Amino acid sequence: MFKDLSIGKKIASIFSCIILLLISFAFFIQAEVDIVKTDVVNLTDSTVPSMLQVEDMRYELSYIRRVQYAILTYEDIDKARQRVERAGQQVQNAERMFDAYGLTVASSEEKQVFDRLMRNWNGYKRSLEGYSQAIHLGTWFRRVAYWLRL
Repeated sequence: MFKDLSIGKKIASIFSCIILLLISFAFFIQAEVDIVKTDVVNLTDSTVPSMLQVEDMRYELSYIRRVQYAILTYEDIDKARQRVERAGQQVQNAERMFDAYGLTVASSEEKQVFDRLMRNWNGYKRSLEGYSQAIHLGTWFRRVAYWLRL
């Protein structure tokens, strides 16, 4: 097929093949760049803000737990009751954070994990009711005060 062509036409046909390969490679690269672009947009618009929300929730929950343990060391029952009230506000703040994060959950896997988290959180809140009641009634406080004086 190429025997009867002149040298110039042979060189031109080789360059034409190379150009076709480069054009197809350019389309392939463009398709891959579009895939990377959508993944980066997903990462920056969805994943990173969600991770920051989770980090904020983690800090807030840790702070709530530390405050609850600190309340046990209070010697003044009125201060303990006031701090329990503020801790209740922090729990409500954590609730708002959970609600905001729940709006960003997209996939079914995330939904399952979030539902399990909410079940555990609701169980934890039920246990807090007894804690708060004991502090308000002073029963826990009297026991702790008795033990601290020993």
